[in-house]
Amino acid sequence: MRLSFRIAIILILSAQSIFSQTFERNIRSKVESKQISAVDGLFYRALRFFAPDKLPAEYMTGLDQPVKCGTWLWHQLNVNRDKFSEEQKQVIAKILSRPDLPESYVSPKGLFRIHYTTDSYNAVSADDFDGSGIPDYVEETANSFDYSYQVEVENLGFNRPPNDPADGPEWDVYIEDLNGLYGYTSYSNSNGTYITYIVIDNDYTETNTHGVNGMRVTAAHEFNHMIQFGYCFREEDIFLMEAAATWMEDVVYTDINDYVYYLDSFFRQSNTPFNMANGLHEYGLCLWFHYLNKQYHDKSLAPKLWNNMKNYPAIDALDETVKQYNSSFSEDLSNFYMWNATTGPYADTEQFYPEGNLYPVVQTNGNYFLDNDTSFTVHIVGTGTAYYKFRFDNGYSYMLVPVNLRRTSHGVSDSAFIKIIGHYLPFYPSISSDVSAGVVSKNSVIWKMGAVKYDESGRVAEGRVYNGSVPLSDKNIPQC
Repeated sequence: MRLSFRIAIILILSAQSIFSQTFERNIRSKVESKQISAVDGLFYRALRFFAPDKLPAEYMTGLDQPVKCGTWLWHQLNVNRDKFSEEQKQVIAKILSRPDLPESYVSPKGLFRIHYTTDSYNAVSADDFDGSGIPDYVEETANSFDYSYQVEVENLGFNRPPNDPADGPEWDVYIEDLNGLYGYTSYSNSNGTYITYIVIDNDYTETNTHGVNGMRVTAAHEFNHMIQFGYCFREEDIFLMEAAATWMEDVVYTDINDYVYYLDSFFRQSNTPFNMANGLHEYGLCLWFHYLNKQYHDKSLAPKLWNNMKNYPAIDALDETVKQYNSSFSEDLSNFYMWNATTGPYADTEQFYPEGNLYPVVQTNGNYFLDNDTSFTVHIVGTGTAYYKFRFDNGYSYMLVPVNLRRTSHGVSDSAFIKIIGHYLPFYPSISSDVSAGVVSKNSVIWKMGAVKYDESGRVAEGRVYNGSVPLSDKNIPQC
């Protein structure tokens, strides 16, 4: 088979550029250019949701982009509370305090106390179509949290969160106007036990999913955070907390699919560490749990993981957990990234993601037409990947997915060669009857490679992961 190649240059947009001119981009730009301090940037982020009327005029643009969860923001405000100016501290102190709302309602199962008001800007709708004397929105909120408890604790087997002694024995949920923030979970640490309460939005008119459905997925998400805090809390593991809580939305309310809104940016930033938390990546990472759920069909996997989280940091805990299924984090990471090349309108929803047809198509890092042996250099961060698509004269195409398995790179890239040969070659995986491909590297141990085959119509035909690594030697130096 004789091969030559033409390269189509693909512009890869960062998560930030997707939302150019947004509030967050404005803040990051000013902090990075030292126009404002990091503490001031954090303060303005807080004002966006909790006191937007206090924002300076120059930060009033781009406020229409909703934010999934404010738990990380609340945590940052809490750990940095002594760094704010005296004037700022007065505002921050109010944000960090429990809300004070005049009315409350205990959920039918007696588990949650829902705090609310029908007056002021925090008001819920006063609609009461059943004539119970309690606003319908409050009753729906109570039912949603009871149902989240049923699924997450009773069905899946998570531990109950620690008791919250404030305002009675129930777990507290406060309803306020959060200005485009779905909700957040607040905590206090008492001798190593994290006591939590939840704050959610009063109407969900400014979020991706509106109304009661926006509230429902938030109940599932934030209650999962409440559960997580009961096991442990480490700042560096927030990425996995958010990924799991976003996945839990779809477990509890499978037909709403709010999580899909976060996949476009996730599929555009493949060359990113697995444990990245940047306000977008961690929510798209919910797909990791969709993958694990489909791969192992074990509803107790997530509770097992959080039991391991008590003793191990996130990635080590994942490794310990999947060992019970005769796998490893490295093996599953490689499969996961390969699965992410099986989505879109021609997805195989039987073999891979059950809702993969709803997902965007992964952004390629290179698009090639091949009719000659070739090789090229890749630079991929630890626990990251990249996607290279190759088309052949016969109408078939392949996506090669090299994966850097190094866990300790802290965002530093490793280099390797991708080599594609139009015939069988010893030590190179055969991705078809007449094409071999592999990753050539000085450190072949840290690399695996996935390959997805597409038929003439573009439909996923096959997906596999190969060891794929070939040690660099004189025979393997690419000939350009």
